[in-house]
Formats: sequence, C-alpha cells, structure tokens
Amino acid sequence: MNLLGYQFNARSNNTLDNYGFREDYELDHHNTITATFHWNRQIVDRPDIDTSFNKVPIVSNNDSTKIPFHGMALEFRQEHY
Repeated sequence: MNLLGYQFNARSNNTLDNYGFREDYELDHHNTITATFHWNRQIVDRPDIDTSFNKVPIVSNNDSTKIPFHGMALEFRQEHY
C-alpha cells in the first residue's frame, strides 16, 4: 500500500509497426487488376494503470490485427471507351 504517494519513472514505450504493399497489373488497355495489403500493430506500455513498483509495467495494450484478411483489397477494372 502506497500511502505517501511515492512513485518513480517506469517504462512507457509505444511501439508502432506498419506495413503496406500495392500491386498493379495491366492486362491490356482496358483491363487492370489492383491488389493492396496493409497491416498495423501498436503496443503501448501503460504505467498509469499499473500500481506495482516494477520498472517494466505489467499492463500493456496490444492492438494488433488478428483477422487474416482485415487489410486486403482486390479490385478488377474494365474501362469502356
């Protein structure tokens, strides 16, 4: 129990990873295929929630995408002149 309000600096890291890919393929003058993929992950240490005296907080937010096709799009376009 911390009645005197003693505190010290705990780690407060913010890790952010981003990946993005795009592929365009032109079949002919009128038809194109486009594919895009993106993936994001953010891990945030939360020393404001952790009430222990550890230098590395026990609590963290792990906001990574766990759905396989969350950031994927496939498109086919046909242009008519």
